[in-house]
Amino acid sequence: MGTAIMVTVTAVLWGFALWAPVRAWWLKWSGLRAEGRVVGREVVDRDENHHTNVTISFTDNSGRQREINARLMVTKSAPDIGTGVPVAYRPGRPDKARMLAYTWKTNVRSGLLLLPLAVF
Repeated sequence: MGTAIMVTVTAVLWGFALWAPVRAWWLKWSGLRAEGRVVGREVVDRDENHHTNVTISFTDNSGRQREINARLMVTKSAPDIGTGVPVAYRPGRPDKARMLAYTWKTNVRSGLLLLPLAVF
């Protein structure tokens, strides 16, 4: 019984850890792409809360100007204002666009943090 619970919990945690990188990979290969530009950048560095909020502007496939916000778990290597970054979104959902740069490394690292859990 205890082993079954531990295996179930491990599978659920792995699912959460792998969801973001799999989603980013899927958008990269099958989503609609656009070139975005960083129009806002705010570094948050208080206590144990370290991240950068960036605002990205892009034009979707229908020609409409859009803005998205992204929270990056980095403070030093985040893109500066004016930097071009790739974004992707599902067809018909440009309001749910995601920045493709800076996400793969972060998502893989978060998944690797759960690697010791697999040993147990």
